[in-house]
Amino acid sequence: MKIEGRTFIVSGGASGLGRACVEEICKNGGNAAIFDMNEENGQEVVKELSTSAKFFVCDVLETESIASAVQGAAEWSKQTNKPLGGVIPAAGVSTPATMLDRHGKAFSLDDFDFVLNVNLRGTIDLVRQTLEHLAKADPVGPDSERGVIIMVASSAAFDGQKGQVSYSASKGAVTAMTLPMARDLARYGIRVVTIAPSLFDSRMTSMMPEKVKKSLEGAMEFPKRAGQPAEFAQLVRQGIENVMLNGVVIRLDGAMRMPSKIRVTWSRLFRLDTTMAIPKTGRLLRLGHRHLRNYTITRTFDTRTMAPIKVAVLDDYQGFSDPHFNKLDSAKYEVISIKDTLLPYNQPDTPQSIKDALVKRLEPFEIISELCHSGCMRERTPFPADLIAQLPALKLFLSTSVRNKALDLEAFKERGIPVAGTVDKNRADTKAAGTDSTTQHCVTLILALTRGIARDDAAVKEGAWQTGFATGLKGKTLGILGLGRLGANVAKIMSTAFGMRVIAWSTNLTQDAADERARDQGLPVEDADGEKTFKAVSRDELFGAADVISVHIVLSDRSRGLVTSEDLGKMKQSSFLINTSRGPLIVERDLLDHLKAGRIRGAALDVFNLEPLPADSEWRNKNWGKDGSSEVLLTPHTGYVEEATLGSWYAQQVDNINRWEAGEPLETPLI
Repeated sequence: MKIEGRTFIVSGGASGLGRACVEEICKNGGNAAIFDMNEENGQEVVKELSTSAKFFVCDVLETESIASAVQGAAEWSKQTNKPLGGVIPAAGVSTPATMLDRHGKAFSLDDFDFVLNVNLRGTIDLVRQTLEHLAKADPVGPDSERGVIIMVASSAAFDGQKGQVSYSASKGAVTAMTLPMARDLARYGIRVVTIAPSLFDSRMTSMMPEKVKKSLEGAMEFPKRAGQPAEFAQLVRQGIENVMLNGVVIRLDGAMRMPSKIRVTWSRLFRLDTTMAIPKTGRLLRLGHRHLRNYTITRTFDTRTMAPIKVAVLDDYQGFSDPHFNKLDSAKYEVISIKDTLLPYNQPDTPQSIKDALVKRLEPFEIISELCHSGCMRERTPFPADLIAQLPALKLFLSTSVRNKALDLEAFKERGIPVAGTVDKNRADTKAAGTDSTTQHCVTLILALTRGIARDDAAVKEGAWQTGFATGLKGKTLGILGLGRLGANVAKIMSTAFGMRVIAWSTNLTQDAADERARDQGLPVEDADGEKTFKAVSRDELFGAADVISVHIVLSDRSRGLVTSEDLGKMKQSSFLINTSRGPLIVERDLLDHLKAGRIRGAALDVFNLEPLPADSEWRNKNWGKDGSSEVLLTPHTGYVEEATLGSWYAQQVDNINRWEAGEPLETPLI
């Protein structure tokens, strides 16, 4: 079958061997339907390959997800007049575990089921659902061929190492079903080919120590190196184009025969549904994205010691914690990274099914490390008493804060679970204006929005020139909603550096308190004309008089939804709104409606009701500032911390894990 003019489905197509197949198909005139859970990576591939590739969110563990993706790919193939030509199930996982650990305890069936469900059931489910469409295709060529299935096995199917029983079983089953599947489909003109690769350059091998990689390459007879993804894709192309390849398993391994064991730290990308429990063998878990994302798992593989300590690290979207947690003894700890966040357990509208999923996800872990953005109430993964009570394995909780209101410390104390925070060792004086990351980010957003930086940058890159004007700040009024430390920091900078007049409001703010804030900032209480440096005003006056409003209220049950359409309606049409505090302080629907209608000049937001923003969020709109709408500047909640600070936090957490293991007192204990 010719690739040109055909559409091929590739699961796991956003990275690794799957991505190489996508590129090979598109290069040869075909279309590639990318099935993956990593939408960000998938859309990046689509961007590079233009109209010859399309991304479909697909979880191979969910039949409904596969059905939706296959149907979407089939419809796309009709729209492009490139009928379906085949499917390449390239998504797979490996979770090493020996039959018995060093204590003589048998490995978990959860692990075994999980690996088989992804590698075997996921493969056959995707194949069977695609076949219904392939069987209806018009036959082509002298042999009346309708399509081809290219399955992916592994050299582990033939010479699996110690700890690879689950993986070898799943890949062995793929090889075993190749011939009978080909015989079943012969009357439909559909071929089946399986490729069993060995060591190939991938994200997994890129994380291996060089000595380990060289050791594995030494087992290769010729060539003495890891295979390249493009070489795998070349064989896939040959499998598609050579009609005589059918019912065959091809080893792509340079005559390599794996040794019985090798002691390494394995890292592996695998895909899960957001509501699925993580396999109970994991010991270090990181949570982040709410929508479907890749789950990065760092797993310890040591044939002598198969009882690593279970740890969970939450909300590390960028993988910044990896180099710090990788310093833990790999024979004792296992690191799992999940780019996903479920709805908060204690949120009133969170369904019971999501609560149950969160419990099931966290219950196997003995240590949980959480990234806390600030001392205020968080929206991502709170730990109320009800949730803590359902985590029987939990022995240690680590937070990157000294006052995280989302943690029920009394419940931790009753359970005898130590909780430790971190301090910012990179900041000598946290009270000085401008020294904290949030203050700098807020001031940056004010300047960028009022000067039209993002707007002008986009316009120039699109070939335009001077499409708008900046708003000067000297003499304008800055309204501070919440004159706490951060609000006062911003107020000082904007008044002293840019000549803005400052007014402020919060529920209990008095003029005496505002004067005290000015003194704390090293400022006079009033100027030579008797004008207050920080003037306390009413709520109505703040929204009505301010040219720029910056939100710094602490989120609580009382302040949630504080800013409503009524408040926004009092703002000048020429005014700007900045929020670097918490998204739920403002009624999101009200703000969206005001901005879409262009009722204020613009808004700059670093925080949102739901984080990360869903792909279909109304905020993700490139037309802000057009057709009468307001200018909108967005950042992905990055104002709370900087690189050096975050590194210091994670280093302290790792140090506390080592202290806990050694029975030493924890640093920065919270209870």
